[in-house]
Amino acid sequence: MYKIFRDEPTDKEKKGIDMILKSLHRKHPFIIGWEFTDNNPNKYSTMVGIDIIVDVNKLSEYYKIPITSSFDQYEFMKRGYSFCSPLKTYDSMDNYNDLSCVKDYINFRKSVNKSHKYLPQEYKFHTRMKNDNGDTIDYIGHVDIDVNSIIFVRNNE
Repeated sequence: MYKIFRDEPTDKEKKGIDMILKSLHRKHPFIIGWEFTDNNPNKYSTMVGIDIIVDVNKLSEYYKIPITSSFDQYEFMKRGYSFCSPLKTYDSMDNYNDLSCVKDYINFRKSVNKSHKYLPQEYKFHTRMKNDNGDTIDYIGHVDIDVNSIIFVRNNE
C-alpha cells in the first residue's frame, strides 16, 4: 500500500505560482501577492492552498465600486472569499451595483488551477509515494492549486 505525500515546496514550485499570478495580472491588476494558507502547504497531498493578497484601493478603482465604510472598522473585513467582499455592492435601498466581481473571482479561481496544469514540469507541485517498506517513488500526480481566501490590504504607494 502506498501513502501519497509532498515534501516542502521547492523554490521552483513557488515560482510556478508566481508565474501563474503574473500571467493573470493584466486582467486582475489589483492582485499584489500571495501566501500559503495557514503556512501549511503540505496539509493535503494533492492540494496546495493559497491566499491571494489584494490592494483594496486598486480593486475599488478597477470595478468602479466604492469600498464599504465598514472596511477599516472591522478586522473580519480584511479577509474575504470574493473580490466583492470589501466593496459596497448595494446601496441603502438594496439596489445592487455591478456584481461582475463575483463572476470574475469564480473564473480567477478556475484559471489559477487550470494554469498550473500547463506550467513546465519543473514548476509544478509534485507528490511522492511511499510504500509500507519505506520505499519512496516520485509520482507526477495531479495537484490542485486552491485559492482559499483573499487578504485585503490598503497599499499606500
